[in-house]
Amino acid sequence: MRKSDPNTQSVPTIQVIERMFSVMDILASREDPVSLKEISERTGLHPSTTHRILNDLTIGRYVDRPEAGNYRLGMRLLELGNLVKGRLNARDAALGPMRELHKLIQQPVNLSMRQGDEIVYIERAYSERSGMQVVRAIGGRAPLHLTSVGKLFLSVDDVQRLRSYAARTGLPGHTKNSITQLTPTRA
Repeated sequence: MRKSDPNTQSVPTIQVIERMFSVMDILASREDPVSLKEISERTGLHPSTTHRILNDLTIGRYVDRPEAGNYRLGMRLLELGNLVKGRLNARDAALGPMRELHKLIQQPVNLSMRQGDEIVYIERAYSERSGMQVVRAIGGRAPLHLTSVGKLFLSVDDVQRLRSYAARTGLPGHTKNSITQLTPTRA
């Protein structure tokens, strides 16, 4: 059996699994349910193929059908995600110090990791009494350039990697207040 590098991204060798991943990525990109028609259009799959994949994912509870013709990610993913979360050793080691730091500074403390061009939130320590705060969902992702912790990861990259990141992503903004244009600095 050949061992694969976990940091290398590759395409699944089973076509239906590749299609299933595409369908699930579409569902993951939206909070609201997505219509069969839109999923089919965005994946480029025939509606009947898309419907069969969604039907099997619904049977496995990986996808919910809140109303006829509309789909969203299902609770089974949360169940599996919690199993993965429970197995993260870094999380276990960091949780105590994170809680202590939060208690000391009264600000949210996030544990995250870089995965490609995104930051992934693994754990957090916060309280409801901590005034205004940005609380990221555990398992949530964000582009590196749009979060403070993502910028910390970018700060240790060399110039070539930063330029490559900027060219690859285009540095899109996500809100009307996102600054996406660089302004020249005066010497």
